[in-house]
Amino acid sequence: MRILFVSTSSGSHGGGEIFLLFLGRALAARGHRVALWASTHSRMDPLCEGFREFGDVLRSDYVNTYDRRLRGLWNWSAPGRAAEWLSAWREWKPDVIHLNKQNLEDGLDLLRLMDRTTLPTVCTIHLTQSPSQLGAVLGGLRDRIARRGIARYGGPFVVLNQSRADDLRTFARLRRPPVLIGNGVLVPEAHSLLRLREEMRRSLGLAPHEKLIIGVGRFVPQKRPLIFLEEAIRIRASVPASRFLWIGAAPAQSFAWVGGQTQLGGAPLQEAWNQRVADSGMKGAIEILGWQKEVTPYLAAADLYVHSAAYEGLPFSLLEAMAAGVPVAVNPELADDLNFLDAANSLRLDPGIDWRALFQDENHLFAIGQTGRKLIERDYSVARMAESHERLYGAFFDGAAV
Repeated sequence: MRILFVSTSSGSHGGGEIFLLFLGRALAARGHRVALWASTHSRMDPLCEGFREFGDVLRSDYVNTYDRRLRGLWNWSAPGRAAEWLSAWREWKPDVIHLNKQNLEDGLDLLRLMDRTTLPTVCTIHLTQSPSQLGAVLGGLRDRIARRGIARYGGPFVVLNQSRADDLRTFARLRRPPVLIGNGVLVPEAHSLLRLREEMRRSLGLAPHEKLIIGVGRFVPQKRPLIFLEEAIRIRASVPASRFLWIGAAPAQSFAWVGGQTQLGGAPLQEAWNQRVADSGMKGAIEILGWQKEVTPYLAAADLYVHSAAYEGLPFSLLEAMAAGVPVAVNPELADDLNFLDAANSLRLDPGIDWRALFQDENHLFAIGQTGRKLIERDYSVARMAESHERLYGAFFDGAAV
């Protein structure tokens, strides 16, 4: 099967882009031909370079929704440009076109174009919280524009968990439910994790008794790195032999649509981080590593993974941490949203948590990590994600209802 992925082109390092790499690679390994269509904007270069390792890459002069002066209030493209994109898609001769949308309002022009292809099409939406829910400027108007564009689409929507499915169906008043397919990650072998742990801890200069706590994500407001920093301060007060890493960086342009504000380069956030580190005496105990192409070695070295974001689709970094057998501590709002998380496979970042007692109970932490790892092996492997998408694509050709 020939599968063309169409990206709304907001960046290269977010979960939505990692989704394209993981799924595309897995489908290619299963014998399918895959391609990625993306903007010529330089921020898409890393994603395109990664995809080119196993598939074809097509690029066009497309302007992402949040590069436009009116953002989600203007989601129309010149007919000539749209015709060029459609021609590029058709020239590759796909059997299925799969649009990858980050949120409700981005890429609505591409969604309209999908219905003009006369080919089977699918659309994944990662974040289904509406602009008004997130406090965006003119949120009600942006809601109406997004709702109209989504409701008009004739193909199936794919979402990552039941909360996202409920949100989308209610928001757009969909007649048929979205298709639920969770993200999937590779599950490292236990012996390789042990080797990586020894190597990375040695590289980081960690003593055997020191605890390493990490967070992973773009350095943007949505990921709430300052909440991670506050937890780090609390943990270090109880567990002095602890160190902290934030793995991720601010993109060249951050699309922070909460409140309608855009932070260029994440500068205000970085300044707030630096000031708090200085004021709390955490200098030397916490570090921002920036973006890492391979995060598994750091996860293997970690004793705890902290996920501070309040809202997500289905975060790959959380799934990867659990796959590595690392105990995870998750913001309560997100834990409520991700219904596969429970007391057996995760911790909640509650104010009353006793970090000293927690780290002293190594058997409890180990059990949480191993329970989480088994959950990922069973329900959230990359193989399972690829198989589910194969069935979805195949339904277009075997007469089944999609």
